[in-house]
Amino acid sequence: MEKTGMDRRQVLSGVGIAAGAVVAGTVALSSPALADDDLVNALAQYLDLEAIERQALLEQPAVPERAGALIELLEMKTLLTRTPANRPLAN
Repeated sequence: MEKTGMDRRQVLSGVGIAAGAVVAGTVALSSPALADDDLVNALAQYLDLEAIERQALLEQPAVPERAGALIELLEMKTLLTRTPANRPLAN
């Protein structure tokens, strides 16, 4: 398994996955047996994302950048779901 320098805990917490709670096939997503690139690609494939959001992830040059972009995207989606529709995001 190749280490890419991404923060696996941050990626998993970004999608709300407790360590070992979700299983893809027979390998838990938090398992060190699952390569970083496989983890990020599986999340990008199976999460509820728009086509343009998936494209933006594919355009990232490497796994750490793709993981960072995925975290930012999920944080933005979380923020938008917590913000009432009639309240602006910034003053």
